[in-house]
Amino acid sequence: MLRNTGRRSLSTLSEPMRGVPAHASSAGTSLSYAATLETLSSGARVVSLPRKHPLVAVRVAVQAGSRFETASTAGASFFLAHAFMKSTRSQSSLRLTRTLEALAPSTQAYASRDLLLVGGVVPRESAHAYAAALADVLQPALKHWEMDDARAAVALRAAERGDDALVDELLHAAAFGGSSYGRPLVPMRNASKVPQSALEEHVANCYVAQRALLVTAGLEADEASALASDVLGALPAGTAAPAPTAYRGGERLLEMPGNNGTHFALAHSTAAADTPAVECASAKCVPLLPGISSSRSPPRYAVGAGAAVPAGSAPSTSLASALASSASRPAVTSSARCAT
Repeated sequence: MLRNTGRRSLSTLSEPMRGVPAHASSAGTSLSYAATLETLSSGARVVSLPRKHPLVAVRVAVQAGSRFETASTAGASFFLAHAFMKSTRSQSSLRLTRTLEALAPSTQAYASRDLLLVGGVVPRESAHAYAAALADVLQPALKHWEMDDARAAVALRAAERGDDALVDELLHAAAFGGSSYGRPLVPMRNASKVPQSALEEHVANCYVAQRALLVTAGLEADEASALASDVLGALPAGTAAPAPTAYRGGERLLEMPGNNGTHFALAHSTAAADTPAVECASAKCVPLLPGISSSRSPPRYAVGAGAAVPAGSAPSTSLASALASSASRPAVTSSARCAT
């Protein structure tokens, strides 16, 4: 088994609390929490962060995000993230829903370009049962009538994505081309019309032990490892996830006449050891609004801001300079623009 460990520390209070005596063994020290990564013999991985707390955060993930989609399976990861409480190979959707609701106050799922992740927070004594239920989600039955029932909800979730999300899609397409990280997280059109065959193909390719991951915060490393061996053991064997394509840079522009604002996003590659991350500065520019308007980008990105400019005008030198200077590296190599 492979185990890699990184550390962080939480400092103690600088002043004692009134009326609360300091513990002799802890006075003047700091608490150290070590996050542990372990790869099981099946290829599944476990990330655990021990902590002394009655609640445990449990997440089950699989490397099945949009960068692993193909032309025939486009949109499958987003669709499956919004149809995760459906029948599995071992239980009905009603039983799965009742189980999750009985164990956790809230269970959420989402898809990124890398992962499809589902999880929540439960009492320590419920961690095993909850992890087992989450792992069962990775073996969906994909009954065609249940997938059809989910299409309206998927269409609604796709429609809720705003202009910032569109700019983010254009930026990734410019930065990585039409493959890997450049594939859209949500299809521009017909997000709810992913064919049944595409869902089945995506699950068969990606929902395998070598791409599965259990993440816990609140269990010791040995507990988390034993839990992962138990709940992820039923996943079929497959192939490991391919490495992402390299960052290449470029430009994508989307003109939308008649709108009264412009979105800009500028990015450049960073020195990342494992993934071709990019740093991004983004801003929404609204006419007749003095000052600065900025929007926060997804994790992995830095936040930037730019001055307001008239709608329809080209990116100004001052705006580009403001966005570029907010990044830690001076070279800006990709951009995307969308009028709002």
